[in-house]
Amino acid sequence: MNECRKPSDMTYLEKNSDVLDSVHMKAITIGSNIGPMLETFNMRLAHLAELIKQNQSKTAGAITLHLHPCGPGCLGCPHPKFYKWFNPTPGSTKWSSNLVDNPLMYMRRKEKFQSIRPLIIESQMIIEKRAHFIKQVSAINKSIIMLAKYDKSGLFLLE
Repeated sequence: MNECRKPSDMTYLEKNSDVLDSVHMKAITIGSNIGPMLETFNMRLAHLAELIKQNQSKTAGAITLHLHPCGPGCLGCPHPKFYKWFNPTPGSTKWSSNLVDNPLMYMRRKEKFQSIRPLIIESQMIIEKRAHFIKQVSAINKSIIMLAKYDKSGLFLLE
């Protein structure tokens, strides 16, 4: 049997508005933290790249960290990569480099290179954490785009 609603009865939305507002605020907070977190990762990597260059002379065997942009819309930019430098023609001013996946394995053991070891270790740790973070954010972004793309009700239109 359907009962008539009394004026004192609250609707579901009225009863749960605090919960709904709380969930909404959490989602806004999460979204607003993504940009600053990526910026923190990227700024620290840029700073470490500079420190790595400053703490070793331009010599054969030097390891450097470079941050490569690939284009607009890429969430993973800049892409961090390590290079080991060499002079293919001794006495020449032209230098070349090889991309290295594990810079510590290719780093010379000489004392002059040891000051950059902790910088490379920190860089690798940040690169790994950043990659994991970007993977998670990308998954959320793809879900949002797919939901909006295939939603026939018009409920999830993206602006």
